Amino acid sequence: MQIETATAASSKTRSLRTRTLGIALLGALLMACAGSPSRVSTDTGATQRNTHENLNAVLWFQDAAEYQAAVIGTYANASRALNVARRDANFSAALEQPTVQPGLRQAVVVDIDETILDNSPYQARLILNGGTFDETSWRAWCNERKALAIPGALSFAQAAARNGVDIIYVSNRDVSVLQATIDNLRALGFPNADEKHVYLRDRPRGWGDKGPRRIEIAKTHQILLMIGDNLGDFSDDYKGTAQQRLALLNEHRHWWGERWFMLPNPMYGSWEYSALEYDYSLDSAAQYQRKTGKLRPAQ
Repeated sequence: MQIETATAASSKTRSLRTRTLGIALLGALLMACAGSPSRVSTDTGATQRNTHENLNAVLWFQDAAEYQAAVIGTYANASRALNVARRDANFSAALEQPTVQPGLRQAVVVDIDETILDNSPYQARLILNGGTFDETSWRAWCNERKALAIPGALSFAQAAARNGVDIIYVSNRDVSVLQATIDNLRALGFPNADEKHVYLRDRPRGWGDKGPRRIEIAKTHQILLMIGDNLGDFSDDYKGTAQQRLALLNEHRHWWGERWFMLPNPMYGSWEYSALEYDYSLDSAAQYQRKTGKLRPAQ
């Protein structure tokens, strides 16, 4: 009888300990979950991550050897094309210059941002601060005068200038940052960094798109080459659907690599606005939805 009573007591004790341990483990698990709201467990052990839409593009622009190879190669090809174009008095790279008047100086027309100057630090700042592009922060960055040269751009521009070819900068930076832009170019050693050769966006003068500025340049210069990172750096017909933009590219297919030179820029551009169907009222969520709707997954 005493043996049976001791056994029963021992069994009750073990059962109580088991229940207590189970309750303690459950409580610890619930507390751990409550204290880690940002970590979501799945069957694969994956966790959620908060990434910026432009992260890979900016990393590629700043760190990829492939990017540097692309732009250095583009400027090397442009140098060879320039040597050929300089010998033809009737040659022009501008649609706005169908005929070349005699006695004009020779010039290369270049875009500035992501063509001559590298503004990826501004884009990186937006990512790290969780921000998006706005005109105020962009102008503040321009006024910092901290942009560096795109690989290959400076040596190309300096060689062209040594051969008597003017470098003319046509950018959609606002005219309010004209002096800051000139200062930045001049500090890096770019030739023709002055008010006569830097044409920024100036809407009161009718300089919204770049065509009117190219018309102005064609009065005094034979435009031998044009270099940019956006379809609008070459033609004012760049606005439209993806199919319409491809049609423009194909219409002038024989000019690419001969008169027109495009540098890669995955960070921003008119291609993005085309994907958004030029609806500037969309908030971030609506933009994301419209962009993902443009994707063509494997079937």
